Amino acid sequence: MNIAFISDLHVDAGSFGMEAVRLMPDLLAELHPDVFIIAGDVSADSIEIEDVLSRFDPIDCHKLFVPGNHDIWVPNLPGQSSKEKYEQILPEIVQKTGFHYLPSRPVVIRGIGFAGSIGWYDYSFRNKAFDNKISMADYKQKRYRSRIWSDARFAKWGMTDEDVTETLAAQLADDLDNLQDADVPIVAVIHHLPFEEAVIRTGQLIFDFFGAYMGSERFGEIIKARANVQMVICGHTHTQRDVKIDSIRILVSPLGYEHERPQGVAETLKESLRTVQV
Repeated sequence: MNIAFISDLHVDAGSFGMEAVRLMPDLLAELHPDVFIIAGDVSADSIEIEDVLSRFDPIDCHKLFVPGNHDIWVPNLPGQSSKEKYEQILPEIVQKTGFHYLPSRPVVIRGIGFAGSIGWYDYSFRNKAFDNKISMADYKQKRYRSRIWSDARFAKWGMTDEDVTETLAAQLADDLDNLQDADVPIVAVIHHLPFEEAVIRTGQLIFDFFGAYMGSERFGEIIKARANVQMVICGHTHTQRDVKIDSIRILVSPLGYEHERPQGVAETLKESLRTVQV
């Protein structure tokens, strides 16, 4: 099976992401994937997410989607929660565009099982070398000195990050168990990182502060406990990763922001829209 995948299009951050979306269908047509996966962070705007996904309608393959943290933001929607957006609003939008919303249910395609989740974080990936300088209260507030993790303003789950992590990890475990019972090889798609080995560290306090929000070891524990999981496709970090954890391959291939990609949109897209054989 030929799987094409990408993450972190961030089309609401400027013209760079939308130009990549405009170019992507032609590039996908050349790649002839059996499955195309977007692993989160398209836009905080639900209408924009629908517009982006609908542009892949001409691509004749199975299309899978998991949201990222930006996708469940509710910055200008009083009374709406991220939980409602994740569980009700996004599934309806995604299904309308011909994509399969993996957090709703796993799927088996040509003998390969796919399960997915946004993932989340519980600060287990923080750089513990800085525990004498950054308190747990800082991580919970998502603020340190002048720096802020924007989920603090726009992600509104109505529960703690730890509870979000446990709830979503339990849902993923159930989906993986269903595929495990079907005895098929499994590809998990999770926006946040499930293994600390995939987290970028610099040793610089301000940069590594944000490592606490890269993911959670809970998802990695759940994945390792299911022998059929062969591969995990992630997003969130804007650096390509190809890491082997035991027998599990972890792949990340983001588009990212324009200021991170000096080579331009067309060249960046050729590097970021990757394929892998399963």
